[in-house]
Amino acid sequence: MFFFLSLLIGTSGNALAAPDFTASVPASGDDSFPTNGSLWLYGRDLKDWPQEMQIPTGFPRQIESAPWIKNPELQDLWREPRRVRWRKDHLRKRLKQLVPEGSGIALVESTSGKGIPFSSEIFPVTHRPPLHTESQKDEVKSSPSKNSFELLIIRPEKDLLPNTEYALVANGELVAFSTGPGADREPPLWDGITEIRHESENNSVYEAHPVEDNSPFAARVEIYRGKAENIRLRQFALVGSEFKSGRLSPLNQSCVYAKAVDVAGNETEMLPCFKFPPVPNFNKSKGKGACNSSPSTMGLWSVLLAALLTVRRSSARASEKASLDSSPSI
Repeated sequence: MFFFLSLLIGTSGNALAAPDFTASVPASGDDSFPTNGSLWLYGRDLKDWPQEMQIPTGFPRQIESAPWIKNPELQDLWREPRRVRWRKDHLRKRLKQLVPEGSGIALVESTSGKGIPFSSEIFPVTHRPPLHTESQKDEVKSSPSKNSFELLIIRPEKDLLPNTEYALVANGELVAFSTGPGADREPPLWDGITEIRHESENNSVYEAHPVEDNSPFAARVEIYRGKAENIRLRQFALVGSEFKSGRLSPLNQSCVYAKAVDVAGNETEMLPCFKFPPVPNFNKSKGKGACNSSPSTMGLWSVLLAALLTVRRSSARASEKASLDSSPSI
C-alpha cells in the first residue's frame, strides 16, 4: 500500500505522456479494496498525461506457451514455485499490453482482461510537502512545479465484484489489486490537526493525526482556508495510520479547516477552526545602525574579534622583543 507502504511507478516515454506518478490507493499486491472504492494516482504534471479511458474486450487469442510445455526436456527445471512465478509474470505482461504506452488508462478484470467503464478527474488543488533543508528550498525556488503534487481520481461507474482480482493499466505500467468482501459505507475517524508551527519565514508546517478507517488505505485530508462562512479548499494530504506533516502558505495567520475523505467517498464532518500560532519575528533589525543579534551574526563577530585580539598580541610581542634586542648588554 502506497503512502505508508508505497509502490513507486516511474513512467517513461514521450514528454507529453510521462509525468512521475505513484499509485497511492491501491498499490500492487493490495487486497481488501472496497468494491465501491476509487483509485488514486498521485504525482506531478498529471493533467498533461493521457487520461483517455480504454475498454479492452479481453486478451488476444495468441497465448505464449509455458517453457516447460514448449520444451518438455526442461520440465525438471520448471517445477513449483517457479511455474507459479512465471504464470504471474506472464499475466502481468499480457495485462500491460492491453493499453499501449501513452494511449490512456484501463481498469480491467485480471483473469479476463475485460475493461470496466470509469470516470476520471484531477483533484482541484495540490499537495505541498514540508521543506526542511536549504537545498530543498533552493530547488523549489528554481522550479516551483517540483513542489506541486496532483491527484488523479479513477472512479468505476459501478461497484466492483467482491473477492476479485483487478488491474489498473496506465501508460504501460500496472497496478494489480484484489477487492474485499463488500463495500465501505462508514466514514473514517480523524482527530484533525495537532499543531501548526512556523519553521522559517517561508515555511509554515502542520502536523495531522493519523486517520482510522475500516479499510486499510490512506485517506485524503482536505485543507480549507478563509472565514467560516466562506471557506475555500486550498490543498490536500494523503494520511494513513501514522502522523503526517505538510507545508502551508508561509506566515498565514488565518484559520485552517479540514476534513478527511476515504477511498470509498465517505467523509468526516468539517472540523472547526484551527488557529495559527503567533508569527515569530525572524528579522530583528532595529533600524539604522542597529546590529543583528542572530546566532549566525554573533558567531561571525566572535571570530572577527578573536582574530583582532590575536593580531594585537602578536604585534605587542614583536615590539617587546625588538626593544630587548636593541638595549646595551652589561
